[in-house]
Amino acid sequence: MIRQVWINLILNALKYTRTKLVRQVTVTSYEADDDIVYTIADNGVGFDMKLLRQTFFWSFNASICQEEFEGTGVGLSIVQRIIRRHGGRVWAGSSGR
Repeated sequence: MIRQVWINLILNALKYTRTKLVRQVTVTSYEADDDIVYTIADNGVGFDMKLLRQTFFWSFNASICQEEFEGTGVGLSIVQRIIRRHGGRVWAGSSGR
């Protein structure tokens, strides 16, 4: 299941950076209190922070980029369900849009 989380997150980053001349996807980890935090950052199209509540229930770019990016929009929802099942948390942020 955790393998599917990484696949979904990395493919998502690659999908939304494909319009960039130079794709940049960065995977990091760090300790915060008693947790290990993993991050995946990219220089993709970004998303509107007002849509953050919808991020893990439906693709946050589904309505914005539907004709430009293929997919069902459920990848991040799957990520959230798996991580919660393992006792973790998932969140998103954007420096774009």
